[in-house]
Amino acid sequence: SNLDPAFVHELGHNLGLNHGARFTGGARGREIAETTFADNDFEQTPGGYSEYGSAVTVMGRGRTPDAHYLLPAKLILDWTPPDSIVEVNLPGACTPCGPYLLQPTDSGVLGPSPTLGLRIATEISSRYFWVEQRELLPGGPAIVIASASFSSTAGGGGIVGLSTMVDTLQGSASGAQPAVGPGSSVQLDLSAEGGAWPLSVQVGSRSAGGLLEVTLSSTPLPPSPPPP
Repeated sequence: SNLDPAFVHELGHNLGLNHGARFTGGARGREIAETTFADNDFEQTPGGYSEYGSAVTVMGRGRTPDAHYLLPAKLILDWTPPDSIVEVNLPGACTPCGPYLLQPTDSGVLGPSPTLGLRIATEISSRYFWVEQRELLPGGPAIVIASASFSSTAGGGGIVGLSTMVDTLQGSASGAQPAVGPGSSVQLDLSAEGGAWPLSVQVGSRSAGGLLEVTLSSTPLPPSPPPP
């Protein structure tokens, strides 16, 4: 818990992890340019972009002991059992999907719930939304959502691409706490560039045992437009 955050950050790179980023202009959906495992240049991103901007991971600007590696990082490091992450593979409709009861990923222990998070597929191959509960956030327990490409085999031991936090604060461009608290929701976009495929992430109540309820709602994948 007293490890130097710079050491933990650089160790993460050696283990296959990229930076923890955020948009600074209020982007809320899958408005993320990096769709491979390489970090791309975001200088022209509308509204601004901070490559080290995520406050919830040491791969961004987070600090130990409260800021952990994100869920996909713990998966490739074998710190998280694969069967503890629910894979939500659309294009079917979620009407709804869930509810899922998520235990916190930053508590240091595995509780009785088998579910640590959700991996939501998008229209872009190997690009996912990752949903997890954090209980050490400044505002209290809540859901955090990141978009990251992921491969369990690339590089020999697996690679997590640039992990960009979804801005879940209505009316805020700071992204200081990209979290969805109990009783709140956020809408994501699972489509490729230029499309529209909304998915609502709704956060319910938190149980006495620390489990946070999450429900997903969406429509089926819209049909592709006919060729000209």
